[in-house]
Amino acid sequence: MKFFVAAAAAGLVALPAFAGTTTQTFDTPVVTGASEAPGTWYTDRRAPAQFYQNTADNTLTEMIAGADQDPVTTPGIGFNNTQGRKYDLAAGTTSLSVDLYVSGDWVSGASATQRKAGLWGTGIDDLGNITAYPIVEFANGGFEAYDSNTGLFTTLGLPSGFNYGQYYTMTIALVGDQIVYTVGDLTASYDANGTTQFANIMLQGYNYGTNYKIHWDNVATSTGAAPEPASWAMMVAGFGLLGTVLRRRRSTTVRFA
Repeated sequence: MKFFVAAAAAGLVALPAFAGTTTQTFDTPVVTGASEAPGTWYTDRRAPAQFYQNTADNTLTEMIAGADQDPVTTPGIGFNNTQGRKYDLAAGTTSLSVDLYVSGDWVSGASATQRKAGLWGTGIDDLGNITAYPIVEFANGGFEAYDSNTGLFTTLGLPSGFNYGQYYTMTIALVGDQIVYTVGDLTASYDANGTTQFANIMLQGYNYGTNYKIHWDNVATSTGAAPEPASWAMMVAGFGLLGTVLRRRRSTTVRFA
């Protein structure tokens, strides 16, 4: 296992493209359900109080309601206090990403320790066996990444130029024999443990007994052969440029219902 931080290359670059990329921009209502179904965001662990298209700016809102907290398990980390929805992916998916809005009220005090939002995935091998649970999330005032091999999180910190009240793209990708996390110029990797693709994507919130909203946008998944590590720096730069372009199509004023 290794962890490292690297700056993405500046400027326009020729990117080693995946075979195909699909992006959910939430310009239409979100399809949700309690059980697994094609094209549906279905319950993972426990459903959040709300999970819907915000028509004010065509983003996704996930509402965590303190009243839904499970008093039996540890707040924020117990199985039933992890609340989110899961979406099944096309066969051969090797990359997934989402834009997370890091709200200004997540800065300090109780808010900083009672707000958490995570991008999760399920890694499988060619036989369909589960090989990894990659997770990258914002928690306790910074980003962190999960290593399924050790069961431990590693603190990544904050990307260069970080400011609250902005969207940040979190990415999980297969790169050679590694699962690589990227947030801005922060990157971490660990052994993929035989993972050849991602079966699904999950958007998780955590219930600490308080009410808060998580705002997501641009869920992107890619299929095809994963790039080799030497090409990944270019891919990182490309994700940053793509995120900038996608965010520019939104209103310059962030409005949440």
